Amino acid sequence: MSSNGPVDIEIFKSRVAVEIEGLTQIEIATLAREVAERMEDLAQQNKKIADSAKLAILTAIHYAADNYKLKGASSNNERYVETKMESMMLQLQKALSSAKK
Repeated sequence: MSSNGPVDIEIFKSRVAVEIEGLTQIEIATLAREVAERMEDLAQQNKKIADSAKLAILTAIHYAADNYKLKGASSNNERYVETKMESMMLQLQKALSSAKK
């Protein structure tokens, strides 16, 4: 199910209409709440940053770092699965060869 039009969201007293292909209005609103919470947490940790634009950039960097880590973990998982499958294939081939003898 995709979006039924833009969703009005408010983060740090800034309102914006958001529409993202492939996401429902509820999913967009949920993501907006997560971003608002993350920005609030970062604002509490970095009280010297008063500019919401700078805080938004800091939040985006944190989300990019999380995404980068997830991609790395996913890549490691893929390699593990490939290695495990190759090992199982070799064991299966050995078992089949032994059964033919």
